[in-house]
Amino acid sequence: SWKQIIYYGVPGCGKSHTITKMLEDEKLKDSSFSEENQVVRVTFHPEYTNADFIGQVMPEVINGDVKYKFKSGPFSVILKKALLNPSKKHYLVIEEINRGNAAAIFGDVFQLLDRLKEGGTSKTQVGSDGFNNHYGKGWSEYFVMNSDVNAFIRGVDESQELDTKAIDVSGVHFSSNTGLRLPPNLSIYATMNT
Repeated sequence: SWKQIIYYGVPGCGKSHTITKMLEDEKLKDSSFSEENQVVRVTFHPEYTNADFIGQVMPEVINGDVKYKFKSGPFSVILKKALLNPSKKHYLVIEEINRGNAAAIFGDVFQLLDRLKEGGTSKTQVGSDGFNNHYGKGWSEYFVMNSDVNAFIRGVDESQELDTKAIDVSGVHFSSNTGLRLPPNLSIYATMNT
């Protein structure tokens, strides 16, 4: 089951060590656990931005032409991994969460931290394509719309003019009209100094 925990204390008291030990214990419980595939680590600092954390559209020169491509941030990377592999636990580890402006870095994604409790459900119709998605315990209660992250999760090629690609992930029909939510297999651990 998912967890959202901030460890705080004086420097050197073992906050990061506690998270590392928890991940080592996860490896002992599940021999297929791969930190490289199931964990994303990030350190906040005063210059760190929402665009760094979520991702941003960046120019890229390809054969002399300038194309604009979405460069995913750590949040988008771990969200995609968790959605595409619902049977595995995934972790976003944020070191020094209080060194950056957490409210600005998270932006509208902050509301995704509200998760549905036992017995809570949310039913959402996905755009006009007639699909209903049901979200249960552990899913974000609310959603945010971000077309760049949505397209990144669905693996849409930016060169396509008409974006009709839909995929089914974690029991959810994911189309261009689907809002982003944290799935129950994604936990967030953070550290901060007092």
